[in-house]
Amino acid sequence: MEGSPLAVRRIGQTFRLNLDAPPEDTPALLHDGSGGVGLSVRGQYLQASPSGGVSWSPTRGAAARFVLIATAAFARLRHLHRHAWMEVRPRVWHPAGSLQLLPHDRVMFAGVSYTLAEVLICLAQQPERALSIQLRRDGWQVRQFEVFRPLIYFTAFGPPEMFQLLNIALCSLARRGAVPATYLVITRPEDRALIAEHGAEACALLGDRLRIACLDATSLRDFMFARYALATIPEGALYQPILYLDTDMVCDGPLENLFREAMDTDKILAPAEHLLHLDQFDWWGGKALFEKDSSSGLTINDFGMNSGSICAKNLFVLRESFELIPRLQRAHDTQASEPLTFDQPFFNYVVYKLGLQDPSVFLKHIRLNGHEQPPSPNDRRGLVHFMGGVGNSSPKLNRMRDYVTLLDALP
Repeated sequence: MEGSPLAVRRIGQTFRLNLDAPPEDTPALLHDGSGGVGLSVRGQYLQASPSGGVSWSPTRGAAARFVLIATAAFARLRHLHRHAWMEVRPRVWHPAGSLQLLPHDRVMFAGVSYTLAEVLICLAQQPERALSIQLRRDGWQVRQFEVFRPLIYFTAFGPPEMFQLLNIALCSLARRGAVPATYLVITRPEDRALIAEHGAEACALLGDRLRIACLDATSLRDFMFARYALATIPEGALYQPILYLDTDMVCDGPLENLFREAMDTDKILAPAEHLLHLDQFDWWGGKALFEKDSSSGLTINDFGMNSGSICAKNLFVLRESFELIPRLQRAHDTQASEPLTFDQPFFNYVVYKLGLQDPSVFLKHIRLNGHEQPPSPNDRRGLVHFMGGVGNSSPKLNRMRDYVTLLDALP
C-alpha cells in the first residue's frame, strides 16, 4: 500500500484503513493517475452511486475517488493534547492540553465532550495546510480549531554585532512575546558558532525551541534574500502562523493579536514604508521595477512595504511569493545595467502583483525607531524595529540595549 496512509478522505466521509488487519483484509489503493485513488478489498471495489453515496461492488465500474491524507499528519491526531489551538470564531488561542482525544472519535474541550466531525490534515498535494478539526455537539453546535504553532524566524550573517542584535531580539521575544513559538535562525555553516558565542542567553532561555538552518551564502545579496529560503526548508510547512523579523528588533509586548490577525487572512502582512516618510515611489518600494512594468497599475497613493518584518498565516500563503522573488531577482539582474542588491524592491513588486499585500495590519503592532533616542516604553505595540542602515549594527545595538533597560525597569 503506497505510502501506508492511515486514511483517505472524501467530502463528507472519511474511510480509515486498518493497517493492523491481515494483508487480505487491508484495503488497497487504486491510483487513477490524476491525484485520486479508489479502494479495493478482497476483490470488492468501492463504487460511487448516482445519489452521491458509496457501495461495494465485485466490478470496478465508476470507482469512488478520494485524496490521500498524509500518514505523518494523520498520526498527529493521537497527540491533540500536545498542540496549542486557535479557534476560528472567536479568534482565541488555547494552550496545549486544551483538547484531549477520547475513544470513539470524540474530543474533550473545556470539560465538554464533542464529536470529532471532520479532520482536514496536510493533504499530500498541499502539505502547508496545517491540521484543523471541527467539533460538533448535539448535532448542530459547531466549533472549528486550527493548530496554533507559531514560527518566528531570523536570518543572521556576518560580524559578531549582528548576532548580538539577534540575542537581544530573541530574549525580548522569549520574555515578552507571550506566545508558544518555535524560533528558527537561518545562517551560514561558518557563522553557526557565533550563535552560541553571542547568543548564549537566548539559547538558555529557549532551549530546544531554538532551531538553526544553514545555507551557503557568500554575498550581501545572498544575505538579503535568505529570508525567502524558508520556502525550501521542509520544516517550515509544519507551522502557522509564521513571522519573519530582522535582527534589529525588540519585542515589548504580547504578539497574540498580530498572530490572530494573520490567522484570519490569506494576505501577507508587512508595515507600510510611509512611516519612514519616504516618497511613494521610493527605490525601496520597487520604483525601478514598477516604472519598467507598464502593467503594474500602481497609483500615486500606493506605498511600499518594509520587508524587515513579514507575517502570514502559513507557508501555503507565502510559498508562491517566496519562490518567485529570488527567481525574478536573478532574471532581472542578468538584464539590468545596475543590479538590485536588496530584496525589498522585489518583495514589493511580487506581493503587489500577486494581490497579496496588506500594509495596514502590521502598523498596529510595530513602531519604527530611526536615529533618534530609544522609543518611549509607554506606547508599546509588540515590536520595535530599530532602523539605521543595512548591516550598520553598532548604533542600533546601543539603542536596543538602552530600550531593553527601560523595559526592564518597568513594574
